[in-house]
Amino acid sequence: MRKLPITISESEFLEGLKKVKDNKLKLAFMLGFYQCMRISEIVGLKKAISNCCRAEVDKVKTEENNKKKTIYKCSKCLKELKTSDFRRSKTEWQIYPLTKDNIDLNKGYIHLKNAKGRVDRDIPIMKPIIKGLKHLPIEMGIRNLEKRIKNYWPAIHPHSLRHAGATMYLNDKKLDIRFIQQLLGHSNLSTTQIYTHVNPTQLKNAFEDIWKK
Repeated sequence: MRKLPITISESEFLEGLKKVKDNKLKLAFMLGFYQCMRISEIVGLKKAISNCCRAEVDKVKTEENNKKKTIYKCSKCLKELKTSDFRRSKTEWQIYPLTKDNIDLNKGYIHLKNAKGRVDRDIPIMKPIIKGLKHLPIEMGIRNLEKRIKNYWPAIHPHSLRHAGATMYLNDKKLDIRFIQQLLGHSNLSTTQIYTHVNPTQLKNAFEDIWKK
């Protein structure tokens, strides 16, 4: 059984957001929640370089004993690597950071180039983030963002905001799951269906409602 992602509600998100004073940091969190963007799509991701051959690292997904597993290999010698066997480039990007050049306010889209899966995609700009887009680029690293989110929502990490936003759009805003799939950039609908879970409060309210009739 697939483990449900950790999420927070929109009200919990907004409560924590009130405490954020740094405009770039606030925008980063809002992009994660309202745009359901991956952290690497917001701040960028440097290319992984192997220590053995100083070549690009390939990320390979496999399945073993019905469990999904990710392995890393040197693209030159094909040696299987541990995370300590490679480093991130200082100058080369695997995914470029989000900048104002990615924004088309007239059409209302954010254009993500070479995102996960090395594909481009356009996502609609959500109303709550429009004013904050002037603060792009975010100009901070993934580790920094992972550390700072704990000051406002101790139980989650940046990727949790993506899960929380998707859950909100599906369960609270009642958007069609196919729209959520496109927003998240999932190639398979089955990946998106993890967000169709019913939380305990919804379950309780549903059964309370039937006895009110």
